[in-house]
Amino acid sequence: MQPLCWRIPPFRARASVTAAKERPSGNPAARRLSLTTELPFAGYPTLGTARAWLDAGRVPRTPGRVVQECGAGLVPVKIDDDTLAFAAPPLIRSGPVDDADLAVALSILGVTPADVVEAEWIDNGPGLARCALATVTGNVEV
Repeated sequence: MQPLCWRIPPFRARASVTAAKERPSGNPAARRLSLTTELPFAGYPTLGTARAWLDAGRVPRTPGRVVQECGAGLVPVKIDDDTLAFAAPPLIRSGPVDDADLAVALSILGVTPADVVEAEWIDNGPGLARCALATVTGNVEV
């Protein structure tokens, strides 16, 4: 069994943008916008915003840590030389994926219900779900 993640529409978009500014608290704040919605959290934009904020010469209040404000709350980003890392915010949706959402995902992935061992929400903002397929070959082909 191998995991595979996907985003359920309306989060599926052809373009997105991250807008960032500095808050009076001194923290960078970011909004993640797609063509159809705003995402409360997304990983790569979190790291990119922190990197841009640091590269602009900003200095974090706590050495070795930038705290970024976003729709999911405060996200601490650890600074280790040139490497940035964060712990993902808590899940806002978990549990089994309902049949209607699973049908949409399977049509996007091009697999059948018989290929699926398990499907569950792992959503901390961008609408992510995880699907475990029965075979590694199925994951490679997707």
